[in-house]
Amino acid sequence: MKEFRDWICQGLLQSALRKVANGYNYYKVRNKTLPAPFEFNVVSVSDKNWFYHIFEIGCFLDSSVTHGCVFYYLRKIGFYGKSAAVRFTTTDVYAMFVSQSRNKSVCNVDDMLIDYILGYKIICAVPWSKVDHVMFPMHLEINNVGHWILGRFSLDDMKLYIYNSIRTEDCDVLVTEIVKAYVEILPIFLALVNFSRSGVACNGNIEVVMVDNLPQQNNSDCGVYVASFAEHFISGHEINKEKFDVTSFRERYAYLLYDHGKMKQDNGYVSDDESPGSAPDEVRISLLNLREKS
Repeated sequence: MKEFRDWICQGLLQSALRKVANGYNYYKVRNKTLPAPFEFNVVSVSDKNWFYHIFEIGCFLDSSVTHGCVFYYLRKIGFYGKSAAVRFTTTDVYAMFVSQSRNKSVCNVDDMLIDYILGYKIICAVPWSKVDHVMFPMHLEINNVGHWILGRFSLDDMKLYIYNSIRTEDCDVLVTEIVKAYVEILPIFLALVNFSRSGVACNGNIEVVMVDNLPQQNNSDCGVYVASFAEHFISGHEINKEKFDVTSFRERYAYLLYDHGKMKQDNGYVSDDESPGSAPDEVRISLLNLREKS
């Protein structure tokens, strides 16, 4: 950890010099670009600012960190069965759900969402038929400021659990509006793949549950909260609201990614995880045939 702390602090600009036209740059020119990119399979990182945004309190995490990198590694835990207390997978198709909810008439077996449900398209994905929970980061804006929340769709009780680090009356109203896209679209696509659990098909009623008693953010740390909420659930550990330290989580996530990327560089390791691509045509045809018979 000391090596990482020394590395992350090397070349930092003074606070007054950090702001640039399109955001923040935290490093001197000679330290900003990494000598060799860190390869994380789902993203290649050549800018040291990427790590600092994870490390520093109050920095908003963009999609390359949240559902790009962090949720990819959470999926690997489930895919390889490492220390997971539940059967789960993750997905990152919020924009598609919003788009489809506006035009439900075009939902069909050729849709990309079918690929995700069947375990295709993203690296280390698992078919929803083989898991009990599907987790995904969801993005919304509060007063024109981006905010991440965590959605957990339980396939056992057909409930959508929402984990939110800003629980106010106004924010709850916004979140309720945002999750309507999932509530409307999920039953349609589950029916398209003939999904059932314990022999009971989804009847189209998905209840939304706002999870209470969660740690609440004071800065723009929502992405770290989302990752930690997901990690706690996956590991089967309760979230200790009183002892939750977002600074420690930030440092830990930044260190783990740095350590993993450095290990790959030092050992010439290349991940053999590959995207499974889209579902084959014969899979889609079989779904159509099943729909026609039902």
